[in-house]
Amino acid sequence: MKRILFLLCYLISMRAISQPTQKDIVTVVRAKVNAINAHIEDYKKVEKETYESTEGGVSVAFFNKHDLVKINATFYGETGKSVVEYYFENDKPLFIFEKQYSYYKPISIEPTRIRSTQENRLYYENGMLMRWIDDRHKEVPTSTKSFETASKVWTRDAEKQVLLFTFCK
Repeated sequence: MKRILFLLCYLISMRAISQPTQKDIVTVVRAKVNAINAHIEDYKKVEKETYESTEGGVSVAFFNKHDLVKINATFYGETGKSVVEYYFENDKPLFIFEKQYSYYKPISIEPTRIRSTQENRLYYENGMLMRWIDDRHKEVPTSTKSFETASKVWTRDAEKQVLLFTFCK
């Protein structure tokens, strides 16, 4: 019985050691994002207009040789805009940073002033959402319905951005 208990404890401890923690994932993702940004001027740059918002938008992709590493997308609206940075590894999302700007008045009325901003940070591992820091700077638990929905929506949006640049590699 003691051997079985010892073996069970050993296996559990080995699994705990081999599983990367949320903190480990974030550290690795941040390092990769910093490396991409450090070399952004060296990458091939391709720009495309998008029509996914009321006032249009623009997406700019960055390629390291033939590998898509980043897309900056800006979506304009009548009362705000959304700026999204998508980072990729092997054409799968690595990190997504979104910043939404809300204006006091529609852009057609001068001057345009920002009323508020909201940010979302999404950390991926092997193309799967592992951590989401929401607009209140709080981590959303992975077990919630909102996390599951966000995972589907954000991953789909990243895939749509990749498709824009499929023939640019």
